[in-house]
Amino acid sequence: MFAKIGRAAERTAAGVSRRRFLGRLGQWAMAAAGALGGLLATSGAARASGGTHRSYRCQYDCGIVIISCRNCPQQYAGCQLVSKSAWGIC
Repeated sequence: MFAKIGRAAERTAAGVSRRRFLGRLGQWAMAAAGALGGLLATSGAARASGGTHRSYRCQYDCGIVIISCRNCPQQYAGCQLVSKSAWGIC
């Protein structure tokens, strides 16, 4: 296997050492594995959540405004809820 890669390195990369070629090959393999891992991690999380949820903009009497993906709590940090409006999708 290493011999085949070494021969491919010699044919394709004129003036580049085998060590540098294998290093670049390893970097590309790591990048591909990271991209695939990120794709699999995000697709599984989206599927596990059971769909999308509406987010809410919650405003409290002391001036605090939060965005919540579930619902607005009646009290937040000792403040009372003043208004709740649909904001977007979580």
